[in-house]
Amino acid sequence: AADASVLVADEPLVHVDPARRDEDWETLVQETRDRNTSLVFSTHAPEQVLRHADRVVVLARGRVIAAGEVAALYARPPSREVAESLGPVNWFEPEQADTWGIPAPANQQAVGLRPEQILFELDPSGPLRVLDSRAIGPLGETTLECLADDSQLTIRHLADAAGPAAGQRLRIGIRGADGTGD
Repeated sequence: AADASVLVADEPLVHVDPARRDEDWETLVQETRDRNTSLVFSTHAPEQVLRHADRVVVLARGRVIAAGEVAALYARPPSREVAESLGPVNWFEPEQADTWGIPAPANQQAVGLRPEQILFELDPSGPLRVLDSRAIGPLGETTLECLADDSQLTIRHLADAAGPAAGQRLRIGIRGADGTGD
């Protein structure tokens, strides 16, 4: 539709060659800006939401489960389902956060930590032991055992050159907005 004030796109560019997808998205977004057209799109790709959307409506089972500014819902998702719809997250229920040594908010809500927030702090007397760790592109997956209750979790974090080694003991810290541990 020529000169439309709103462009509605269902899964735009989903079947485009992945090597071209980001470039084609940039073209689509720039064209809508140049024409002063609003772009409303549906997607299952969190990267496109984080990169191109200001606001998001999250649907599950045909119902709206969250709506708001993308940055706010990414940083403070109201539920695990909302968090996972916007990308990888390590989710800790309040009692689990306590056992795993994750600082929980005073209101006893669950804690969702994004990979970029995870900071492994090596500690010979730490409450967690590394069972396995591997890089998967820019992310790492480290399987940890909580020594307090023998439970295990796989934590997604930013990959680094070394990663924690099997057998090491550590605790999980939270990287602050400034890139340092809190």
